Amino acid sequence: SSGTSSNGSLRSGHAHGESGAGRQYRGFIDAVTRIGKEEGLRGYYKGLAPSLLLQTTHGALQFTVYEELKHLAARWGAASPTAPDRRLGAMETSLAAAASKLCATLVT
Repeated sequence: SSGTSSNGSLRSGHAHGESGAGRQYRGFIDAVTRIGKEEGLRGYYKGLAPSLLLQTTHGALQFTVYEELKHLAARWGAASPTAPDRRLGAMETSLAAAASKLCATLVT
């Protein structure tokens, strides 16, 4: 499996055709050099498309939920449906931000 070993060094495994615990890189420069030699330019971009899709979806969802929560909070307790939205305080804005981040994290 790919990731970081218990001692913090980079390691790779099945993605490079190896089985077992995988091989370890000596550091960042070693990893960049070996990936370039063994996999070429394409090796640097493995997983880019799924990562971009996930991040774009996460960000879009978080922004949408945040804006909706702010709108709902601004309308909360309004005297009438046509009354202007009230200005939100720092605490309400922060709570909307935290709730939207939690929602986006749970969904994506």
